[in-house]
Amino acid sequence: SENSHIIDLIDNSISSSISFIDIYKAIDILKNCLGVTLSKLNLYYDEDIASVYFINGIQMLERVIRNEPLQNKKLYKFISANHELMQIVTQGLEMANQAYHIRIPQVEIANLVEKLLPFIK
Repeated sequence: SENSHIIDLIDNSISSSISFIDIYKAIDILKNCLGVTLSKLNLYYDEDIASVYFINGIQMLERVIRNEPLQNKKLYKFISANHELMQIVTQGLEMANQAYHIRIPQVEIANLVEKLLPFIK
């Protein structure tokens, strides 16, 4: 089921690379964010897209909260080329922004969107 998949994901892919934030709190928040995003994209929950979203989303939150955001200038072209999709994912992540009292930079969101792109198009 969905919960056992998420527990496996945490144990096997996420826990070793995250040291600053509570992974379970982040997963709960990101589940809601993913739900909003999938709904706006008219997509259904899928374990593959959830895995990519959760792994990259938690890493993103850890970097932003630690104030160590990505520095990837190539993503700026990606942002302008995928403006509509960027807006949808940005809106979906609003709950994470509020929960952690942060503002996720567009370059971080672009990194997440770039990894989700194969599942969306």
